[in-house]
Amino acid sequence: VAVYHIYRAHGHRRPQLHQTQGFDASCDCGDVATVAYVPENRLAQDGALNNEVMIVGFASGRVAVFKILMPDSLGRTNVSSEKATDGGVLLASQP
Repeated sequence: VAVYHIYRAHGHRRPQLHQTQGFDASCDCGDVATVAYVPENRLAQDGALNNEVMIVGFASGRVAVFKILMPDSLGRTNVSSEKATDGGVLLASQP
């Protein structure tokens, strides 16, 4: 699973599409992502879900929530300063 943002990088005249994150969402078992959803608002006011997230569903029935890190040029959190644990996975459930 890859996360992309459109922004104007330093030294570029126009905004471009940039891959900002990538996750081995299949957990090395070949599970295929079948649906992804990015909620408009944060899922909670505090705790692990007080972040911008992406919810991904898989063919096996597994569901995972991934933390989205925002690039500097969007005026948000610096990707390199964030320390996402477990490859960015906040919550994972098995069928």
